[in-house]
Amino acid sequence: MKKLFVIRTIIKDLFTAQLPYTAVVLVSLIISFFTLFFVTTKVASEHLESTLSEKHYSNDLYLDVADSASNIGEYGNNMGDYMLNDEFCNKYLKINLPKITYISIDASLMYSKLNGKKLPGTDFVEVQVQPLFSKSEQDRYKAFETSLKYEYEVIDGRDITETELSEHKNVALAPEGWAVAVGDTLDCFGHELKIVGLVRPKAGFVYEEFYRPYREHFLVPYDFLLECMNDPLDLDIKNGEHLIYNPGYDGKPKNNKYVPEELPPDTIYATLSNTCFKDKIYPAIIILNVQHIIFSEKITEKQKNDFAKLIGVSPDELRSSYEQFYKDRVKEFNNQALLECIISGAFCALNAVMIVLFICRKNVSTYRLFRVYGSSRKNIFLFNLVSMLAVILLALVVSVLMAMPVMNVFHRINQKYEFRSSCLLITSAVYLTVSVLACIPAAISAIRKSPVVN
Repeated sequence: MKKLFVIRTIIKDLFTAQLPYTAVVLVSLIISFFTLFFVTTKVASEHLESTLSEKHYSNDLYLDVADSASNIGEYGNNMGDYMLNDEFCNKYLKINLPKITYISIDASLMYSKLNGKKLPGTDFVEVQVQPLFSKSEQDRYKAFETSLKYEYEVIDGRDITETELSEHKNVALAPEGWAVAVGDTLDCFGHELKIVGLVRPKAGFVYEEFYRPYREHFLVPYDFLLECMNDPLDLDIKNGEHLIYNPGYDGKPKNNKYVPEELPPDTIYATLSNTCFKDKIYPAIIILNVQHIIFSEKITEKQKNDFAKLIGVSPDELRSSYEQFYKDRVKEFNNQALLECIISGAFCALNAVMIVLFICRKNVSTYRLFRVYGSSRKNIFLFNLVSMLAVILLALVVSVLMAMPVMNVFHRINQKYEFRSSCLLITSAVYLTVSVLACIPAAISAIRKSPVVN
């Protein structure tokens, strides 16, 4: 109890009678901490990608199957390709995986007539589409909806309403510049779709890193696409029964009019694109390619096993980029950051030694008084060491609390410098090691400057 009382008295004195000196010491220690912190942050900017990329590396899975194109999955032509329909969604949602932040989506729609008239020289026109979900569908398919969503603005006509989505109205939005106008009707092999508006990408909208490159899409209710995916065309591809396809209709028509090339009488273009799935042709289709998928958080081993079972592969064939590639880079960063931090820490050590010696000298008279009243050399060493550690730990706590705000400010100056918990841990470890080692000679100095007890 007497020792605790003495230690409390010394620490109290540091923050009362000697407060100006203690404040200078705290500032010096905090500056030493941030010197080390910026060293580790610099190394991170040189060896690691952005924190967003690092998160993706940690939370992703990719299908590592040799010659996967020759394999046939449960739902699709290639291993890893699955139709986004109710059958797949029901099985997927039962696994209870984290939200998807990236997955490759390829959706398309075929229409055979425009305003009730067959287009000349072709059996169909194929366009890229983007599914739109009603609020109730968003609640159910939110994992997929996150990966499908993009921003747009209506430039002619109107937007699709929530009522139309929830009541399953067959309305759609078309990108500007195509050979369709507001009020036109597309006949998708018996499934009619009315264009109610023309759209373009929203000003300033760009896909985040890891998202597929932007392509102009028709925006179509998911329920309509699901209806088309439940009604494949009655064609036998294996026996050579095909649709005539004129590539002159591909892309944006010039001057908003179709200008297809005339097909030679003996030429037939068969649809072997995404509308051909599992040896069937659909008026519309949404394909998920799970060769590479990124979740909002790292999945558990059980979730990984369940997901592997769903897509019909071995869990060993689902790899993480972090384990395969990024883990080595992080290890390299840790080693380099620790090395450079220790080298910088050598200079900080001199600063720390001078600081704790300074405090020690301010307490010499107190230590001498304790020695006169019978304190042993061991107790003097203990009193000095604990009081120094209290100041060092206080500086550490303040520094850690300041680390994120300071780095956020600095990030505005240099965007490659980002706050990372790993940098904070390495800095704290080196700071504590250097500071504690600096306390030992100071504590010994306190003993030498105190008189010997008679």
